Amino acid sequence: MKVDVDAGSPAKTVVPDTPVRGAAAKLVGEDLGAVVVLDGRGHIAGLLTATNVVRASGTGPCRRTRPSRSSCRRTC
Repeated sequence: MKVDVDAGSPAKTVVPDTPVRGAAAKLVGEDLGAVVVLDGRGHIAGLLTATNVVRASGTGPCRRTRPSRSSCRRTC
């Protein structure tokens, strides 16, 4: 199996200065699982996923907690 390099449309992007709230709105509004983060030169600086946003909000589960804890606290 090979990776399809041309998925038919350009990748959705944000820049590092984009507020998390704005990136989250883009993810939800365009039904995306992730956006590519581009630096000032248009090079890939990273990938922001919906999971990253949930974890950053402090409202979702955190994998760094012990299994007995039900939710992520600010300590993780």
